[in-house]
Amino acid sequence: MIHVKLVVYPGLLLGEGDAYTLWKPTSGSISDLRNTLKTQIEAYFQSVYTLNDFKLSRIDYAADIDVGDKGKVFDYIRVLHSVGRLKGYSSIEYGKLPRSGYFGVAGNNNGTEFRVYGLKNNKWVLRAEVRLTDGRAVRAYSDEADTSKQIKHMAKESETIFLDIFTRIVPFGDFRKKSKVLEIIEREVTDATMKRKMLRLLELVPSKKSLYLAQKASKIRDIDRVMQAFWEIGVAPVTISKRHGVKKLRNIYDYIFSR
Repeated sequence: MIHVKLVVYPGLLLGEGDAYTLWKPTSGSISDLRNTLKTQIEAYFQSVYTLNDFKLSRIDYAADIDVGDKGKVFDYIRVLHSVGRLKGYSSIEYGKLPRSGYFGVAGNNNGTEFRVYGLKNNKWVLRAEVRLTDGRAVRAYSDEADTSKQIKHMAKESETIFLDIFTRIVPFGDFRKKSKVLEIIEREVTDATMKRKMLRLLELVPSKKSLYLAQKASKIRDIDRVMQAFWEIGVAPVTISKRHGVKKLRNIYDYIFSR
């Protein structure tokens, strides 16, 4: 049996850039992509095979996040390493990029990968990538059996799918020094019980070197409410290291939603 694998770069296929150019799905561009794929596959295989004879087994999503300058690009990568070990994910490398220029994790059994690294095009940006690496992961977001319809759905829902995985990895809120977060909690949180839980989590993250392990060690039953409380005061429970020169990094979601 012969297996044929097609790797498709939408922008390159549609003549809108190269393999590194991010393609922006719209109703018109999604239609153009599907029609072009159908035409080229039928022409190449002389109509023996069509688009729906292929199975969508991987899809990559990416966003270029303009955080202001090169320094901040690497500041964000550095603080993301402080997120540490994640539930259901393991660290992965990215070619020869050094740890200071890259953060990446892969799901242990869910067919997803997440990467963030510094990229220089016209200027330095933080490129974030979400990958669905097998057919099972793709099917988790689309129950379409028809490949053409599946492509349409996966492209149309690209932002939702991207954020679904992104939010599992990156906490909400500004990243700040621990002393500043302590000050904000003391000032903004009036519920004594919630304040105590937040302070406990904050103390555990640096010692456990992982937000997930800190949550687990805290034995706080309503941990989701505690994370929500951090979001409500605008800070993340992952803090900037004392050795790190920067004092504050703006909530990365502010940049994403202002694009």
